[in-house]
Amino acid sequence: MWGQEFPNLTGGTAVTGVIHHLSKPVLIGQIRAHGQFGIISSTDPVPGDAWADFLPESAVLESNWKDLQCGMYNTQTATCVLIKSNGGVRRVNAESLVRIQLSDPDLAHRAAGVNAIARGLDPSQIDPLAESIADEPDAALKRRKDRLQNCLAARFGALERGRVIHNAAKAETPRGVLRRKVSV
Repeated sequence: MWGQEFPNLTGGTAVTGVIHHLSKPVLIGQIRAHGQFGIISSTDPVPGDAWADFLPESAVLESNWKDLQCGMYNTQTATCVLIKSNGGVRRVNAESLVRIQLSDPDLAHRAAGVNAIARGLDPSQIDPLAESIADEPDAALKRRKDRLQNCLAARFGALERGRVIHNAAKAETPRGVLRRKVSV
């Protein structure tokens, strides 16, 4: 394995060195004694313009970015770029923050938590939603939480009698059954 040559990003070649501990478990002290940590920490960073042949916009991607209120600010080009995650990532983040949002003192944050549960309809959200209903001061949001809890129980309830059973004879979809249950 050692001694092999590979092309690197700057147009040259990199040669792998001796790796002493591939076949046996080692302690950090043994690795440090061989100087492998020193080798790793002394490597130079790869400049962003090494990718310029493939991605022209990467020529400015060096370590000259600062996190400012406008977004990520590049000190060389004096440009500010807002980096925004895609919808799928935002949705997963919103669903994971539901427990915190449901107990937030701000009504808008609690409503956002209910909206996140309604979008995802994940059975893991039944307990946080149920715990937040009793302490909800806003009557309208309390009704929404109660309806949403009924919807989740109808779809994912632990007890079979709590779930709405799909009626194959009438060819109803579970969504249609849930709509009727929630609108009541």
